[in-house]
Amino acid sequence: MSASKDTILSNKENRKLLRRNRNVAFLFIAFAGVLCYFLLGPFISVSVIVVLILNSLFTVPAAYALVLNRFGGRVSFVCPEGLNFKLPFIDSAKNGYLHSLKLKTMRITFFFFSKDKRKMELKALIRYQTNPHILNRENLLPRMIDVDQNEITDGLRSKVESVIGKLGRTRSWEDFHGNSVGVEYYLWSVLGLIRPIHVRPREFFEEKVEEESVINFDKDYPGLLEKLDEYLPENSNEVSADRRLEFYKEFSGPIGEVLRAHQNLNVFSKDEEAYGIDVLEFTLEELGVTETTEKAMESDRNAKVISTAVRRTAREILDDLPGVSPQRALTSAEAASGVAEQTNYVVEGGEHKPLVLLGKGA
Repeated sequence: MSASKDTILSNKENRKLLRRNRNVAFLFIAFAGVLCYFLLGPFISVSVIVVLILNSLFTVPAAYALVLNRFGGRVSFVCPEGLNFKLPFIDSAKNGYLHSLKLKTMRITFFFFSKDKRKMELKALIRYQTNPHILNRENLLPRMIDVDQNEITDGLRSKVESVIGKLGRTRSWEDFHGNSVGVEYYLWSVLGLIRPIHVRPREFFEEKVEEESVINFDKDYPGLLEKLDEYLPENSNEVSADRRLEFYKEFSGPIGEVLRAHQNLNVFSKDEEAYGIDVLEFTLEELGVTETTEKAMESDRNAKVISTAVRRTAREILDDLPGVSPQRALTSAEAASGVAEQTNYVVEGGEHKPLVLLGKGA
């Protein structure tokens, strides 16, 4: 479950490139100093060395990363915050690419329709930060150089809308209602992992997730792998689409641990590689039918309750007064329920049997 090596610059490789650049800078300064010593004398050589050393030193602000400019192009390593070295008068920090690594939060709000045509609203937060070690596949330079913030936010929003839109077309509003944790972990898994957890899930729960603190799923969640088999169709390693929300809700405990543990690994989803970011958390703030839809559904529920009451009252009238026609009994029941005006009926045969019924507003 590791990302392609040609798209990830590991911390170890980056430190190696930084040391190499620093050593080259020292050799350059030493060579220039020796040359000046023989050509211009010791005093001038010391002055030249001091100038070169000062020019080779630069600092990167906290929570930022810098890619140096060299001969009009970019170098392939990333300078972290703090004191750094560059080739004097060759590398340029001033004209380099300085990028913030601070945690960013974007808010998403959009509407979608469920399978049963209910209009629903989703509100969520995505927390992410730029990862300078994700490289562009074409030129192997840090991806952050090529991507601006608008492209990132538009891309993440489009991804969430696409995933939820597909879910909405196959699930009723009741499938979403009361299952916020399932939807939340499903979207976080899609955005933040090299593949979603519902694809080959056993590998996520069997792997050694953390180097120092191994998550022992078998101990912490007894029977996890056996229960997992219930969600996998025969001869398949992927949870079927119609059970995914149920899967993410059922296994929310271990899935949450997997998602949090993978924040510290150099394993990225396609979206993270595309935008040069780490998706650290997806939080669902609100998920449900819209206020207008809720009112319409409430009206439907009230109408069904009234309809049931009217039919029950009509049956009682027919039982008590056999001479009343079914239509008149129904009309009388509607009046009693406040959905029609009060009406008095005369039983066939001339015998008056007034019906004491409640009209509107009674």
